Amino acid sequence: MVVARADNPLPAEVVSRLEFMAGEWKTQGTFHGETFTETCRRRLAPSKTALFATSESTVGKWAGVTGWDPGANEFVETCYDSTGAQFVVRYNIVTDATVWEGTVTVHAASGEREQGTCRLEKTGKDSFKFTAKTNKTEVTTLATRVKRGK
Repeated sequence: MVVARADNPLPAEVVSRLEFMAGEWKTQGTFHGETFTETCRRRLAPSKTALFATSESTVGKWAGVTGWDPGANEFVETCYDSTGAQFVVRYNIVTDATVWEGTVTVHAASGEREQGTCRLEKTGKDSFKFTAKTNKTEVTTLATRVKRGK
């Protein structure tokens, strides 16, 4: 286990991006062609090294944590949903301040595995668009922050 130290903080750009995601978000999206709505709450860890998230939507619930992988220069978000599935999203953020691109891996409760790509695009100071596509799943969401987080 790696523990962040006060004398060795994450890069300011990384902390800024974690802070952007903190808060309460209302989301509308499509999943397998079906429309859904979601409320997601993300809070920044006191150390500002991770985000903790919980979400409830019309298609289920999920919880997760987002942290920084300094070796790969990527955010890693690991989530577990109400079907027993695990989702691992890896975002590379080094190329653009408004676009995070990466990979998504879905491990279904059945043991089946899907891999694909994802993209998060900041569309405003309090909004973003997320898309993910695997060989079996496609999701698109538009999120608007309704409450700033810490």
